Amino acid sequence: MADVVAEQILEPKPLQGRELNGEAGDGDEADPVDETAKKKKKKKKKNKTASVAVENVEVAEVTKQLENQAIEEKEEEDGDDGENSAGKKKRKKKKKKGSKTQTDPPSVPICELYPGGSFPIGQECEYPPSQDGRSAAWRMTSDEKRVMDKANEEMWNDFRQAAEAHRQVRKHVRSFLKPGMTMIEICERLEDCSRKLIKENGLNAGLAFPTGCSLNHCAAHYTPNAGDATVLQYDDVCKIDFGTHINGRIIDCAFTVTFNPKYDKLLEAVKDATNTGIKNAGSSSSASAAGSPHQATTLWTQENFRLQPEPFQGNVNACGGFLLQCQLIFQQAPRYYHADHCKITLIVNSLRGKALQWAQAYLSANPIIQVPFERFIREFRLVFDQPRKAEEATRRLLGLRQRSRSVSEHLIDFRILPVEAGWPDVALKGFFIPVAK
Repeated sequence: MADVVAEQILEPKPLQGRELNGEAGDGDEADPVDETAKKKKKKKKKNKTASVAVENVEVAEVTKQLENQAIEEKEEEDGDDGENSAGKKKRKKKKKKGSKTQTDPPSVPICELYPGGSFPIGQECEYPPSQDGRSAAWRMTSDEKRVMDKANEEMWNDFRQAAEAHRQVRKHVRSFLKPGMTMIEICERLEDCSRKLIKENGLNAGLAFPTGCSLNHCAAHYTPNAGDATVLQYDDVCKIDFGTHINGRIIDCAFTVTFNPKYDKLLEAVKDATNTGIKNAGSSSSASAAGSPHQATTLWTQENFRLQPEPFQGNVNACGGFLLQCQLIFQQAPRYYHADHCKITLIVNSLRGKALQWAQAYLSANPIIQVPFERFIREFRLVFDQPRKAEEATRRLLGLRQRSRSVSEHLIDFRILPVEAGWPDVALKGFFIPVAK
């Protein structure tokens, strides 16, 4: 029993711990309170590390988000700036390409169409050689003269600006001019357009003089006043004359407008004569030298010339003479007055005052194309001619006495009244002797 016990005492026990540098640590002898404290410290350390890591991750994510947001905002700003700069570039291109163009009807001033101040150069004619040996061609070939002309470029630009305004107004007037318009309406529309294109500015720019719109036998310088009821007709020859100026430098030009083709040859002759005169004009040319080719190219023939009766105001005593003049014109130019409406047109063009008012009312109810000439004359006589002309002439003839009048005055009445009364020569011979006493 004692041996067994001794063996148990002598038998070494297995190590439950670990040896560190020859020192034995018995696990059974370790303090459980210390181990629990150690475990808690480890857990706190782990939790602290994890929380720090989480916080670091969250901070990194927030920082990344802020950086991304800042980058996006910067890109948007750059994009907006790019669009704005592109828009500015586009606008600049539009300003360069999109220069102003003229409207229809014209309303944009010429100075705005050419903002650079360089206006179109019109036709330039070289100086012609003169017959007496003198010439102004050296003005074109001399470098000194050309430099002197360029020194006056400001003046030439004024002329060119006024000329371009005149050209565009002239083109516009040709587009709207038509029979039936009153002359004052034509002038008002022309001057309104001219004021806009020249950009009227007191004495610096504007109309050079009142617009002329002369008709037929009136060669020039006729301007309608307020209340003038003159109407442009199909058979009229209308001369339009107006001017523009910049700083007192005047551009004056006139042109002729017709609607009846019978005047085409006349217009061609006048145009040819005008161009020939311009080509032969110059600073050293005499008026006779410029006028001689003018005369050679002006083709005035009997066919181009048209007579006009005296204007008829509606006076009853002048009705017979007016109709007689019209009848003579019809006989002289039958090719122009073969149709009834052409004869009526000639008569209406010569009416003034109350007579023109009657014709306007009558033709508004009866179209001129549908009215026979004889019917028109019959209605015209009923209004303006003496209704009982023969009876009145007979009464005056029977009561005719010389008294204190001269023989010539008495004979004039004696010749007129028998014709109006329709007396034959036989009746006059029987009546002459007692009347003459």
